[in-house]
Amino acid sequence: MPAYDDTQFQPPAPVAKDVMTQTKAISIDPTRLQRAVAVAEEAVVNGPYPSAVIAVANAETTILTHTVSHPDRPPAAMDSIFLLASITKPIVATAIMRLVEEGRLLLSDPIVRYIPEFELFEKGRVTVWHLLTHTSGLDESPWWREMMFEQRASADQLVEMACRCALRFEPGARFEYNTLAFVILGELIARIGGRPHPEYLQLHIFGPLGMRDTSFAPSTAQQPRAMPVYPPPTDPDGEQRVRYFTSLAAPGGGLWSTAADLVAFGQALLRGGRSGDYHLLSPAAIDVMTRLHTGGLIEIVEHTPVPASYGLGWGKPGADGAMLGSPRAYEHGGVTGTRLYIDPEWDLVFVFLANQWGVESNASKQALNAVYGALRRE
Repeated sequence: MPAYDDTQFQPPAPVAKDVMTQTKAISIDPTRLQRAVAVAEEAVVNGPYPSAVIAVANAETTILTHTVSHPDRPPAAMDSIFLLASITKPIVATAIMRLVEEGRLLLSDPIVRYIPEFELFEKGRVTVWHLLTHTSGLDESPWWREMMFEQRASADQLVEMACRCALRFEPGARFEYNTLAFVILGELIARIGGRPHPEYLQLHIFGPLGMRDTSFAPSTAQQPRAMPVYPPPTDPDGEQRVRYFTSLAAPGGGLWSTAADLVAFGQALLRGGRSGDYHLLSPAAIDVMTRLHTGGLIEIVEHTPVPASYGLGWGKPGADGAMLGSPRAYEHGGVTGTRLYIDPEWDLVFVFLANQWGVESNASKQALNAVYGALRRE
């Protein structure tokens, strides 16, 4: 049987587990909520997940926490630190939006205004908005080849590589998910914000929100709580590639964090960008970030064209209807099986953490849908 540990989560608000909870006329049926737990257990016991951690919260209270671990893998606890992978993107986008609302940057600004060397191969028309919406057209294939087969570039060399890359299509013409674009956004934070992006995020997001276990590199003291990231079983060099990627402090996928820290981040957004007396973002900035920006554009998913559903650094509920939720919802997943989902309409923060590189994402979606199945409007 899998090992469970629900005892070590210390969220920013009191935990109320397995009780009927009502906030803003929304209640949760605790019996139906257990279906989300069952999904996580199934994903580990009979699926490809080494472990899973889930948390469900509203703007004020954490409602449910649960861990499940495979008996043949290191056990996960509620304070375990997981590689977030691409959940990093909306957190970095939040830093960009802080610069926007401080009047230091416009979404319509061309990148070359701040990073002149980016202009190679006629990229002068690429804007901040293009990078945040994955519509820039940057060709990231040279980096993937570098990561997969060749000498591994350093973090500084990645910036140079992003500046040297060409365009695959006219900026804004279509949607194509792009991790290398966030390397440029990280450099933008450094040049405008005055400090490297890891320091900027710590100073303006993690520290003020009490996200004490969120960073691009867990400390020596945190290492015992850092969950191993398992490479794809079909990739003989996968362990080395994962180790390389996690060494980059990659602004497109390198953050580590806990369920408690992600709940704190999501709750701040549900509260209109405030955590206590701290101003993370304005409601206006959150509104712009989390609305649909890619309407009318197409992306290719498993060789099939589908409508692109993306905000600024955040994904939007897709046209395929895989995940329940309101049109106001916004979310992001990661290649390690992680997901952060926020729905202001239902006063909901949902966190799903896992640690298998390249795992399919159905478990987090099914668990989320089970949470929605437990919600009631009074």
